[in-house]
Amino acid sequence: GYLEPGKKGRNPAPPAGIAGGSMWAGLSIGARMNQMWYFYSGLHTAKGFTRDIRAAMIFNMVDMAEVLALQKGGGNWDAQMSTALYELADRHPELAKSNEWFEQGLSAMFDNLWTVCYPDGVVQEPSFNYNNIVVNRYRKLLETCNARKIAFDPKYARRVERAVEFIMYSTQPDWDLPSRGDTFNFTDGIDICKWGGDYFNRDDMRWVGSRGRQGRPPIATSARFPIGMWYVMRSDWGPDALYLNIR
Repeated sequence: GYLEPGKKGRNPAPPAGIAGGSMWAGLSIGARMNQMWYFYSGLHTAKGFTRDIRAAMIFNMVDMAEVLALQKGGGNWDAQMSTALYELADRHPELAKSNEWFEQGLSAMFDNLWTVCYPDGVVQEPSFNYNNIVVNRYRKLLETCNARKIAFDPKYARRVERAVEFIMYSTQPDWDLPSRGDTFNFTDGIDICKWGGDYFNRDDMRWVGSRGRQGRPPIATSARFPIGMWYVMRSDWGPDALYLNIR
């Protein structure tokens, strides 16, 4: 595709044609760039998988990172794009631009956390499918900083804790999350709550994350998230509870 020299902050969904179309859209790159080695591993024993083809596959991964670094998305697109950029750099420090990409991706993810995730913990896109995609990337952000011993303002961890609280209180009596927005099938927040229980030392999150086998149920049976405009009510935390989730 064609890129104007030095231009950054490009539209992450370029039109079809010389710009490259959907193959070079930021979401396509962000969601799939770091899966390259998974597909590579399935081919590496094939006789026809020559060194030239191997090199082309790796160079293509770097080309995608070059494009991703010039694009700017929003919402869950930005979360997936920014995470992909710093994860690639973290996995491949031998690349010439790894430090630049790591700093860019990490900084963009902190900005995403502070703007896309509201102070009450609600992610701006009202769909639990995308909610979980984004919150899992915030979880990865904190884990990466801890592993690399990168200091960050505690306010970011508190914002993630609120996001996990939102998932915890929204969990239905059958442990699923409501199917709404373009969550076309039911999803759950069990793994996120389990992680939150350990990371934030929260017995209520641990209880939801273990499906009631560890910790203790949340004290409140009703919760309001006024910025995201979601309200949750239940009669109790038992499996036969009456439950209401409304915007």
